[in-house]
This record gives sequence, structure tokens and C-alpha cells, in this order.
Amino acid sequence: MTKYFFLFIFIAVWMCIPGAKAQRATKKRSSAKRSDSYFNTPEDWYKKVEGKPFPLRETYTTVDDKTIDFSNLKHPTFVCLGFAACPPCRHELPIYLAAATTYPEVDFVYVTYDSEETRLRELSGIGKENFKPAANYYIIHMEQQEIDRYNLTLAYPTQYFMHKDGIVQYMHSGGDPDEPAADIAARIAQIIKGP
Repeated sequence: MTKYFFLFIFIAVWMCIPGAKAQRATKKRSSAKRSDSYFNTPEDWYKKVEGKPFPLRETYTTVDDKTIDFSNLKHPTFVCLGFAACPPCRHELPIYLAAATTYPEVDFVYVTYDSEETRLRELSGIGKENFKPAANYYIIHMEQQEIDRYNLTLAYPTQYFMHKDGIVQYMHSGGDPDEPAADIAARIAQIIKGP
């Protein structure tokens, strides 16, 4: 009984302290602000992204000194964001590498914050030692802060597909390391070929 009495006294005193009131009001304002700027579900995010220009609009230099200009795409483009410690990313990477060979008319861009050493270890781990990407396969190193600044992902891996106009036609965030490779390949084919 006495512990509840002290708890009641503590809460009552805390509610009366002017600094605590200001702190509670700030928390309410910041949580309201956060709910306005964040999406409640992935589906809300997809609706905000699909049909709009891809968030990156600059020219980027890849890890092997090629360039890709997101404001002036030369081909339909499939973008995947991932990193080596992500099981679904590791599972899907070989499928995207194969897709780049299967669809030479589409550019495939892998955006990662992994170091060069980690990228090489990841590629050798999937049997791609001394990997030379296909001409239409680009690897862009981007710091996590920049990925966050552009609000590019809710979860990894994240995929985007856009035509040459740079308008996002498809977007998905998250993956399943147990999804059959054939299902992922079929989904990529369906996205590229369209409905």
C-alpha cells in the first residue's frame, strides 16, 4: 500500500513541476511532428513514392568509375538498396546480378553503404570472385546518412523500378531470405515487362 502512496505522490509532484510540464508538452509536439513526417505503413509509403520521380536526381559515380545520371536515365532502371549483413539482401544479390545479364536493355543499380572490402567479400561469397559487373550493372557506395536524408528505404532490401522518365513504377521494401530464387526472378521479369 505504501509503495502506491509514494508512486502517487511522485506522479503528483512531477505533474506540478513547471519544467516537467514543458518537457511533456515538447514530447507531445515532437511525437505529433514525427507522425506527420513518417508513414504509418509500408503501403502508405509506396503510395507516396510510386508515380513520382525517383528521389535521387543527381549524377553518381559508381565504384568502378562509371556514371549514372538519375535525372536523365538512358534506360529503364532497377535500383536495389542493400548491404552485406542483411540476409535477404545477400539472398537476392545473385538474382539481381543474373538479371543484369538477362535484361541488357535495363540498368541495374545496387546502392550500398558497405566498404569496398565488404563488397568484394560478399561477391566472392556468392561465387563472383574477381567480379566485373555487366555493362548495365552499377554499384554505388552511399553513406547511410545520405540514404536516410533522401528517405530511400524503410527496410532492406528496397527495390525501385522506373522507366527512362525517372518516374517510379514499382517500389518495395523488405525481403525474405527463404523466398525461392525462381519467385524473385519471376517478380523481376514481371516488373520489367509491366502489367
